[in-house]
Amino acid sequence: MFLGSITIAYAHIPIPSSNPWALFLFYVTLVIGGLGDLLATAGGLGLLIRRLINPVLRDYTTWPDYLNLILVLLPLISGLVAWIMTHTSI
Repeated sequence: MFLGSITIAYAHIPIPSSNPWALFLFYVTLVIGGLGDLLATAGGLGLLIRRLINPVLRDYTTWPDYLNLILVLLPLISGLVAWIMTHTSI
């Protein structure tokens, strides 16, 4: 995203465009952003499930720990859903 903003601001190349560098940045941002969101969501859900299922972790986990996990997961999940519902250039 940093390279994309530099490309737009200083090289005056819109993203996406027919420029090979702009297309590369566009698709790399899509892949890395999508994978990052998916992996972070999967990790957060896995941690939440593990804390709920494992009796040792459940004894040491307080309600603020669960609240923290949920507050991290909500923007990840809503961002992923919004991206899937609105992104049409794939």
